[in-house]
Amino acid sequence: MSTPAGENYELAYAGLDGDTIKITYREYTGGDIARSAFFQQLSYNRTQPTIRFKHTVIEVHAVTNELIDFTVTQDK
Repeated sequence: MSTPAGENYELAYAGLDGDTIKITYREYTGGDIARSAFFQQLSYNRTQPTIRFKHTVIEVHAVTNELIDFTVTQDK
């Protein structure tokens, strides 16, 4: 994803840990080089219908350890 200010990042699904959804946040420079200082592990309760991080809102439809079915409802 890329924000209007040029901030490039991704949210990568990292599976379940019990009832916790694990997501990895990575931020990139303009040259698509990962910046280790801008790497973060995120955790959300499996029962939450939405996930919010920064300007992104994700509606979770279904989740297993192997996949997540979702819709991005906001990305600004």
